[in-house]
Amino acid sequence: YYDIRGAGFDSYGSLQFGSTRINSSATGGQQKLPAIAMNANGSFVTAWEDDCDKNGYTDIVARGIRIYNLTVVSNGGGTVNSGALSGPSGSQIAISAQPDNGMRFSYWTGGAEDPSAASTYVFMDGNRTVTAWFVTVDVIPPEFTIDILPNPVLPFELDLYFYPSELLNGVPEVTIKSPADSVAQTVTQLSNRDAACYLTDYRVGQSGSYTIAVCGTDPSANRGCKNENFSASQIFVNSGVELESPTGAIRLSIPAGWARDNGLVVYKERAIGPSDLALLNISIDVTPILVVDLTATVANSNKPFLLTVDARALDFSVGNGRTVVLVPIGHMASRLIPTRMNVSTGEYVAEVSDLGPYVIGTADIDKLEVLPSAYRLEQNSPNPFNGWTKIPFSTGEQAHVTIDVFNVLGQKVATLADRNLPAGGYSISWDGRTDAGEECGSGTYFYRLTAGSHVETKKMLYLK
Repeated sequence: YYDIRGAGFDSYGSLQFGSTRINSSATGGQQKLPAIAMNANGSFVTAWEDDCDKNGYTDIVARGIRIYNLTVVSNGGGTVNSGALSGPSGSQIAISAQPDNGMRFSYWTGGAEDPSAASTYVFMDGNRTVTAWFVTVDVIPPEFTIDILPNPVLPFELDLYFYPSELLNGVPEVTIKSPADSVAQTVTQLSNRDAACYLTDYRVGQSGSYTIAVCGTDPSANRGCKNENFSASQIFVNSGVELESPTGAIRLSIPAGWARDNGLVVYKERAIGPSDLALLNISIDVTPILVVDLTATVANSNKPFLLTVDARALDFSVGNGRTVVLVPIGHMASRLIPTRMNVSTGEYVAEVSDLGPYVIGTADIDKLEVLPSAYRLEQNSPNPFNGWTKIPFSTGEQAHVTIDVFNVLGQKVATLADRNLPAGGYSISWDGRTDAGEECGSGTYFYRLTAGSHVETKKMLYLK
């Protein structure tokens, strides 16, 4: 008798064990092999490494192929006779005696052995105990995440980061298609970890749409690729910018004087995700369509600019009491940003004051909030608080708004807002820390709203 014992990982990553026994005196005897003995997910391995022996084990590991171990143990003398083991889903393993005390394992499916199937040889030691290495080849191609970030030093350049889902065989290939040409980029590896990070710099020249194409191959020769589109334009202090999205459905109109320095404006868009929905702080129902992300390599004056949406090009339903709205993500503004419709073009136009990500969606017109007619500072909630508190306020017209926090000695400890805001309702949070990040002591604090000539102050209690 020979006991065959196997161990492998199932499709959920759990280690599974199984065993069976072969009667060496029963020529052609067949027994059922437990599915977990030599498989990963309920069926036998789907590929074999040619002539895998003890010397080939290192080569398999170097190629990044998942390894499974099979041990054959004899409880006495004798030799291994030819035999067959039936596996699930019609797959089979054949075991036959080989020269120099070896055994040959073949894998196939169906009624007859597949001559194209690879095999592995197993060699017994003097005690007739042997480990057979058989493998399943990685067939999943690598995936990529791409980050497009402004270069902190060079105003007209972007830093492009590439994160593969697994270790690659060499650096990925990156090509950027601009309005003028298509250029292969030199990529630098930033880490030798299992999933490395790669970086390249890119200088934006012409205004328009760009496509980043990245491809890479893993150690098992699986090739994965990803394309990502964005739009970018150079912007100068004394000039404005008109920039269209890659699809042409959204347009930015930035006025002259918006940029305080020369640099870039970058537009990206993506599908809505669960994390985006979790960050929306709105009280009415909005049907989200997509996320747009607006960034720049320059400081700006917070001067409002226009974002125009062609709802027909995006193929979402408006009319019948619904209109297009924008919702800031992770921004202090808790209100919707409404749009106005251009009757002649059918486009929807919103006035935006801040960069960052926005959800574009639709909402019922009769549920949109009415803009306030005066400045108002509300009581913070919760109060007293320990951790975070929210301060609601509203502006009756566009104005430069500051909200400062003072201690009982009249010393300013934090500035929560300092920007131009259009008329609307807002909220902002405070975590009980100073601008320097130091935690304040327990006690009474005052928060003050200043908007134009309007000044209003309220007090709150912080408990550590």
